[in-house]
Amino acid sequence: TTVTYRVRHKSGSHVWFEAHTRLVPSIESNGQPEIFCTGRDVTHRIEAEQALAENQRCLIAITDNQPAFVLQVDTNER
Repeated sequence: TTVTYRVRHKSGSHVWFEAHTRLVPSIESNGQPEIFCTGRDVTHRIEAEQALAENQRCLIAITDNQPAFVLQVDTNER
C-alpha cells in the first residue's frame, strides 16, 4: 500500500510525505508476516504537479474562451 499525505513540520510549514508498506515473510516470528515500511518527502513533486495542474486549467480557460483556432505545429509543419 502506498499513501501520500500532508503533515506539519516542527517549523510550522507543511510537507508532503509518501509512505509505502508491505507484508514480508519473517523467519524470526514463527512465520507470521511483518510489516516493512519506507517513507520519503515528496513535497517538491506534489508542488510541481499542483503547478502543472493550475497551468493546464489556465490554458484551458484561455483557449475555451477565445474566438479563434489554436493549433500546434512542429518543425516539420505537422
